[in-house]
Order: sequence, then C-alpha cells, then structure tokens
Amino acid sequence: MLPVTKRSLLVLGASRYQLGTIETAKRLGYHVICSDNVPSNPGHVLADKSYFIDTTDRERILALARNEKVAGVISPCTDVAVTTGAFVAQHLGLSAPPLDAAEIVCDKLIFRQFLKSKGFPVPPFFVLPGAPRLNGSSFGKRPWIIKPTRSSGSKGAFIVGSLQDLEACLPETLEFSANGRAVLEEFIEGFQGTCEGILNDGKVVLACLLDRQTAAAPYVATSGHRVPTSLPVETQRLIITALQDLWQLLGVTEAVFDCDFVVSGKQVFILEMSPRLGGNCIASLILKSSGFDFVEYAIRLVCNESLKLPDALVLHPMAVMILGASDDGRLDYDERAVDALAQTNWIDSLSMDIAVGSRVEAFTNGRRRIGECFLRGSSYEDVCAKSDQVLRRLQIMAS
Repeated sequence: MLPVTKRSLLVLGASRYQLGTIETAKRLGYHVICSDNVPSNPGHVLADKSYFIDTTDRERILALARNEKVAGVISPCTDVAVTTGAFVAQHLGLSAPPLDAAEIVCDKLIFRQFLKSKGFPVPPFFVLPGAPRLNGSSFGKRPWIIKPTRSSGSKGAFIVGSLQDLEACLPETLEFSANGRAVLEEFIEGFQGTCEGILNDGKVVLACLLDRQTAAAPYVATSGHRVPTSLPVETQRLIITALQDLWQLLGVTEAVFDCDFVVSGKQVFILEMSPRLGGNCIASLILKSSGFDFVEYAIRLVCNESLKLPDALVLHPMAVMILGASDDGRLDYDERAVDALAQTNWIDSLSMDIAVGSRVEAFTNGRRRIGECFLRGSSYEDVCAKSDQVLRRLQIMAS
C-alpha cells in the first residue's frame, strides 16, 4: 500500500509567534512549509520545509504555494502577511477572507476611513506625511498617537504630547511603515481590551474578551493580557455586536479574528481588527485558561476540515505577561527569583529570552520582549496581585 501523502500548510512567518501554529499543524499531521525573509527565525528549523521569501512578496509567495500544492495558507499573529494570504487563497481557490476586506482592515488609514464612512466611532485623525491641522494648543488639550499605516506589534507607535514630540517620532514611525505613511489620531483614554473571536456564517459564534495591558507612555506595546475580562456584560455585548456588524459590512463570513478596542465612557472604539490569530501569546493563554485551541481551529478552517466549537467558553482566571525593560542598556534581573517563581504552584510557566548582561532596547514594541510569564489566580484581583508580585521579584532593569 502506498503511504498517505500529507496535506501541506503554508505558514507565512517563522518568528517566535508563529511557532505555536507550526507545532500545532505538525501535531495534526500536516506537512508544514513556512516562509519569511529572516533565515535565523526559529520557525525555519521547526518547519518541514522553509523558504526565505518576504511575506509581502505576493507573486513569489503565490508561486511557492502553487508549486507546493498547499491545502491552506495562514498568516498568524501578524498583519503584514494577511493580505498576501488572502491574495494566494483567492488565486488558488483556498479558504480565506476576501482580499478587498483584508486590504481594508490591514491599513490603519483605510480602516479608519471605512469606520467613519459606516458611522462607527472614530477619533479625529490625519495622514502623514502631510499637513495636519494641528498647533501647540491642540496638544495642550489632549495627547495624540502616531502609528504606521501598515505594520504590527506596535512598532513605530508613540503617544505624542507636542509638535516637537511628533517631529521627533515621525522618522521612526515612517521607517516601520510598509507604504511610508502614518496615521496621527487623538489618543483615546479608556479601558484597553482585545477580542479573539470566530466568525461562522457571518455571525460571531465564539468571542473571548481579554483585558489588555500596555507599556508605559509614550509607548503602547502590549505587555500582557488577563482573563476573564473585567468588563460589564452589557459592554461585552456592545463590542461583539459592533464586531459582527463590521465583519458583515466587509463581507467576511468565515474567519478567526483578532481585535483591539478602547472603551471610553459609553463608546466603544474599534482600533484594529484583522482576520487572523492574535499575537502576544493570546491563543496560548486561552488554551491554558479554557482548554479551547484557537490555533487548531484556525488551521482546520483554512484547510477546509471539519470544525467543532465548544458549547461554552469557560475561562479560569489567568494572565500572560510579556516582559521587557523600560530603558536601553545592559539587562539585569534576579535570576534566583526566576528559578523560585518557576517552582511556584501558581506560575504556569516563566521563561526569559535574554540573558543577564545582554544589551537590550527598551520595550517599545513586540520585538523587544525579554521573556514571558503565564500565571493563575483564584480571582481576577488575585491575578492582578500576582502579576505585580512577579515584577517586584524579578526586578527587571537595564542600565
């Protein structure tokens, strides 16, 4: 009898946050192919086959996918490759959100224009380079935030409080923008949250809301998530309804999606949403907390396999902390505390990516993390207290 040929899955990206997708796909029996333009990324070693092609190079990725006869293509944990995945799927008849929808949500400027045109709350915004109608008094009243229009992981995003701040940050912001443009918008003060969800037949059939922590201003990089959310049930319903309405307007009916939002007063501002798995260990946190595997579902979805959802998603109190240093310099932390915490019964896992004494940069975006910690608690308040304890005991600093 001839051996059964494994179906192939193309994973766009091979960095730390794609490892979970590669590992899960291999566990499910797929022949895993990955591609990105960083040969040193760890996914290239883990995958069955690797290519060093930039994930934004649509035509070359399409040729790769066609040549490998892939059953599905997935771009987990990064917006940069989402449109490429949709482009490949469109040409090969694979399962994916429509390309035009992907192009709208993966460009911050176009997405804000879309939100505004459909009557959703949007803060005042401008496109840069350009001539924003701002002066010193505008900054005196409220802070603003500048972001690349096409990027991910909070790279190049800064809260700015003056025209001088804006001028100082703009070059780095534009450096991280794939199309050389940036969005400057009013910074919305409020509750920061994330939603990881599943669309089926145009409806949000599963949604996990997480409380999102961020680095200290002027940075906005995600520094952790906590579940279950502390938001009132009615606010949760408003968020899920808004997301379902948006996806329907975009024509997306089947997808795993990720969204960042801010609740300010009685208004919900959808900051970003994308038809992909979220980064910053979200899927791992949900799996550890509830037992539901978003990654496995996403893989089976793009490969047109049978899918099963839980009757209910019960989340036990947990947090993931993305660790980083507040300054540039030589890294220092208490190594004995790392070992001691790792043996504590409420620590699920604790790992440090960077050794003491190594040169590090301040945690301004997801690339600059130095470690991660998953912890459990008896309640939401207990999770918050234990998160604070981890930071106190580790004493992370750079000088």
